[in-house]
Amino acid sequence: MKKISIKHFHLLIIGVVSFFLIFSLHFFGAFSAIESKMYDLRFKIRGPLIGWDSNFSRSKIPEDFVDLNKNGIWDNDEEYIDIGNQTWNTNEVYQDVNNNGIWDLNEPFEDKGNNFRDSGQDVILIEIDDESYRLIPEGYPYTRGRVWSSIVRNLTLAGAKTIVFDIMFDSPDHTTQILENTINSDCKDCSYIDADIEFSNAISYAKSNNTDVILSAKVAYNPNRIPAYYFVEPYSVLLESTPPIGLIDQESDLVDNVTRRYPIFYKLPTDSKIYLSLAVQSVLSYKRMYDYKIKQDLDKGIFQVGDFNIPTYGNEASFLLNYLGPTSSSFQTFDKFSLSNVLDTYQYDLSNVEEDDDWMDKYINKKNPLYKFFGDKNPFKNKIVIIGSSLPEDNDFVSTPYFNYHNSEYPMPGLEVHANAIQQLLDSNFIHVPSSTLSLTKDSFLSHCLLIILFIFLTILLSNVKSMGISILLTTLSIIGWFSFSIGIFINDHLWMFKYVINLFSNIDIQYNYPVSNESILLPVFFPIASIILTFGINLSYKFLNEQKDKKFLKETFGKYVSPKLIDDMYKNKKLPELGGESGIRTAFFSDLQAFSTISEQLTSKELVDLLNEFLSSQTEIILSHKGTLDKYEGDAILAFFGAPVYFKDHPKAALDTAVYCQKNLSKLNKKWQSEGDKWPEIVHSMKMRIGINSGEMVTGNMGSKHHMNYTMMGDVVNIAARLESAAKQYGILFHTTEDTLLDAGLENYCWRYIDRVQFVGKTVWHQTVEIIDFKDSASSNNTKLVDFFNKGMELFYQQKWDEAIEIFYKSAELEQNSEEEDINPSRIFIERAYEFKRFPPRRGWRGAFVLEHK
Repeated sequence: MKKISIKHFHLLIIGVVSFFLIFSLHFFGAFSAIESKMYDLRFKIRGPLIGWDSNFSRSKIPEDFVDLNKNGIWDNDEEYIDIGNQTWNTNEVYQDVNNNGIWDLNEPFEDKGNNFRDSGQDVILIEIDDESYRLIPEGYPYTRGRVWSSIVRNLTLAGAKTIVFDIMFDSPDHTTQILENTINSDCKDCSYIDADIEFSNAISYAKSNNTDVILSAKVAYNPNRIPAYYFVEPYSVLLESTPPIGLIDQESDLVDNVTRRYPIFYKLPTDSKIYLSLAVQSVLSYKRMYDYKIKQDLDKGIFQVGDFNIPTYGNEASFLLNYLGPTSSSFQTFDKFSLSNVLDTYQYDLSNVEEDDDWMDKYINKKNPLYKFFGDKNPFKNKIVIIGSSLPEDNDFVSTPYFNYHNSEYPMPGLEVHANAIQQLLDSNFIHVPSSTLSLTKDSFLSHCLLIILFIFLTILLSNVKSMGISILLTTLSIIGWFSFSIGIFINDHLWMFKYVINLFSNIDIQYNYPVSNESILLPVFFPIASIILTFGINLSYKFLNEQKDKKFLKETFGKYVSPKLIDDMYKNKKLPELGGESGIRTAFFSDLQAFSTISEQLTSKELVDLLNEFLSSQTEIILSHKGTLDKYEGDAILAFFGAPVYFKDHPKAALDTAVYCQKNLSKLNKKWQSEGDKWPEIVHSMKMRIGINSGEMVTGNMGSKHHMNYTMMGDVVNIAARLESAAKQYGILFHTTEDTLLDAGLENYCWRYIDRVQFVGKTVWHQTVEIIDFKDSASSNNTKLVDFFNKGMELFYQQKWDEAIEIFYKSAELEQNSEEEDINPSRIFIERAYEFKRFPPRRGWRGAFVLEHK
């Protein structure tokens, strides 16, 4: 059986840790608030499905179609008339008559269709609004006699199919009660009409004319009552007319108190009876479904009333509200009328005579002169009319996904929530949730766990791409991709984000697609994105900690002789030194103190150690700061190389620069030691160092045994570098290198001169050597003149113009630093050679090579 690798084991651990962290956060609801906001965001991106702000131009009246198969319903292949909605929509062209940049009510516009057959809107709102409060000359709450019985009769005459009251009538009519409490029992002429009986009669009248009136009930809770939960139903007198009853209780999310679901039914803890919600009961009455069986299929998540199926949210007795839009008062989502209008007939006078125009008569009274114009345009005929309050003082408002819309707040009256639920049920336009719920429940457990595992696996793959930049890019794209997909599948437009960006940065207004019936699919948005972010963060943290651990190991192992920058490069390239060597072009560095034996004779052992520690420490810092690698110390000598263990292209220049800075550093140390007075002997104050450098192919690596290794360099190039350092003494110079190394480093960077064509002992090939005196930009005028004279002399020397060469070398000799008679310097050496060749000319074919007799 194949063993799992350490890397794969670590990835497995990261995956397991990520899963338990994400699962725990999800289980305890850490993502619930943001997931709820993502739910609302879908509606704001989609926009209203109907009303003036809708891009979809949905018609509120049913569009005619050719019923080819005579089944009474429109089928996808049947022709229809796309009539528009008689309302201006934001995507429709209009004539800006007053040039104010917005569409005004009387301005003409192009009323185009939406390329889909609309079945119309079946719900009408009648609101107790500020106009009603101002114009109805009744005490509030309104009496059931003069007001509500009149409303029922007027709507019945208008042909309303179902009248729904989002108002509780659970106690006797207050006006009647006042009369009963104040009239003396001995009064003989104190007759009155019981408003509850009058209202009950109106309900019976409606029923006899094929109009159902639905009254509201609710579930109440009182901890001091037994049982604590109980059913609050309409007043007993009203029940004598046997009206259908629906519960007005609504659900809001505990996270942010936003109403996103609508109840289907309720059961009391002490009662097995099912109480249907107001919307469900309204739809059943509208469809005239009185004899039905109720069945709940938990496995399929469906609540069934007869042949009417309602997909539930998880195993809850509720469904997700697919809101058609924001409040109708601002966005015309539903047709809305004031209660005062419906009440206003020739038999009822409003408080303001000038506004009392018998508005309702033009729809229900054939004697009204306007009836012939409006009678066939009756907005209430065959509709569900829901009646409720939009007065702020009644506090019947809820927050919906459209609460914050277009930078304003739009609380929705409770009756409009019922209206949305009723229309949704009639259209069978439900939101489908493949994972059953957005929160973690027993129904969504498996699907959510699989989603978490999928995104963890994907993120681990993306976060372990070699390039961190590409890894971050791919992870970011996966986040954006899921966000776009999960929103797009709800609004039925997977290109919505692309369209949004185009619209944002251009004058082009590209419209989104929109979901028709049953096309909205709800997928979780945030916890999959959180899975990506957290997994990437955990993996990144692990890699960071592991990197620090590896870097610590490298620094502890190589930090004393490899620069920190090189250690970082070694870790970045995952190239750790191993037993064995690697061949490549590198640069070798050798340095040695001049006359160190003499110096050591004048110092005690402790003084010698202190001196060497100070010298070697400061010089090594310079080597490491230029990405050099310390090979070893041999007494006062420093051996180093450049270009390994991590190769870098300009290693020859780094080596030459290091050498120049080391020479300058020694000058500073000399001054420091001199300033310390008698602590050091005179010879320490003028201590000098020779350096030899050579570039070429060499072997670098850990040499030795498995138990003891030394990271070092080997090869002929290394030997020549050592010879250059020792040969510097024979020429009286301090920095000796080859012309090839100088060319690789850039000869324009330095003040330098040719030294010799050297053939070392035991070698058959000669090398052109040079001396580096200083950086070109910081070289003194003396050194510049010295180089010019000496290099000119060398040119004449190789041309065998001995006298001219001698003359020039004498000029350069005057500029040499080692100018005392006992000192050796290159100018004197070549003066002597020129005199010797003048007496004994070189053999034919002479190239100027000189064999050093000593190593």
